[in-house]
Amino acid sequence: MAGATTPPLVEAKELSWEAPDGSFCLQVPQFTLAPGERLAITGPSGAGKSTLLGLLSLALRPRNAQQLRLLGHEALGLWQADNLTALQTLRSRTLGFVPQTGALLPFLSARENIALPLARDPSSQTTSYARADLQKLAEKLEIASCLDRRPDQLSVGQRQRVAVARALINRRPLILADEPSAALPPLQARRVMELLHGLPASQAGVIMVTHDAALARNVGFRCLEVQMHTPRPGPRENTSGRPAVTRTLISTQPETDGKAGETFS
Repeated sequence: MAGATTPPLVEAKELSWEAPDGSFCLQVPQFTLAPGERLAITGPSGAGKSTLLGLLSLALRPRNAQQLRLLGHEALGLWQADNLTALQTLRSRTLGFVPQTGALLPFLSARENIALPLARDPSSQTTSYARADLQKLAEKLEIASCLDRRPDQLSVGQRQRVAVARALINRRPLILADEPSAALPPLQARRVMELLHGLPASQAGVIMVTHDAALARNVGFRCLEVQMHTPRPGPRENTSGRPAVTRTLISTQPETDGKAGETFS
């Protein structure tokens, strides 16, 4: 008898989001992330890369979707039922997130910020094993010497590396990182990308937004490029008076493995 098939980490079909003023629309016909896959989303500012992460992290409510699953768990039905508590539970159990700004709590030390996911999750190990894990992460990210400092005592780059450690400490199967190396000098940027790419394939899949496609590709990420496309204005809507569609996104698979990739349009 054939063994059970591991479900994709992320499955999305006909997923879309629109800005409240209608000035921006993101449409994702199909998107899949396999277990252990490392994917970098690249492209110009304003193209919708962070919006995509917001949808996949369940932080943004989709306008429409046929399917949205994380690790085989149906998230679309939770949105339709407006079950925000279940969405938060699914999010906390399946993914670690590195926000673009770090988003550290100012009244906690770097060590306490990193350990926050452990405190919120009863299933997490809070023994000496977890503390050793925290120390190893801090050493790899070169922040071990500042673990007892508050965020206002850290540089921008140090704060961002604390945020990376916080996303990894719980060993979640899906890591989403929004420009994790943007505030770092070149050597540290490479080390952060190498750390994300070097996670055990059995431990986590990674989706990373970055402006540095060359570095991401060099480290080993498969890159998906987002290209801006602005169609001609269509018929004006009776309710708002604005063009029905003002902008869309088209994404193409660059030359990484010769395979046809996902598309956004």
